[in-house]
Amino acid sequence: IAESNKSQALDDSNSVLISVETANGMWYNRVGYADGFHPSWALPVKLLCAAMSLVCAIIFLIILIQKKLHTKLLYKMMPKRAIRKLERGQTVVERYRMVTMFFSDIVGFTNMSGSLDPIQIM
Repeated sequence: IAESNKSQALDDSNSVLISVETANGMWYNRVGYADGFHPSWALPVKLLCAAMSLVCAIIFLIILIQKKLHTKLLYKMMPKRAIRKLERGQTVVERYRMVTMFFSDIVGFTNMSGSLDPIQIM
């Protein structure tokens, strides 16, 4: 019934054939782009995806660096033997014959300790 003047520009490589059954019988519609599909927003979307990938990679790198720094700090604070036990999921219990533990909350201690040497605080 109807055919456009550029109907030969569409073939199976750049279009889709859609069949529609109507009261007047079966209609076949070929839909596509003669020059291919090149939307104006494709380049900005690709650039945005690349930028977001870069941001995610940087965040992941920061997380890995922070994890390494925390691990180094842990190894400075605790015995290696205790850390290995904790990594295996074991409980770390150390026994000592004589121990003195002192817990205190001194008002203004943080400000005061900032101006003292560590030996003076002890």
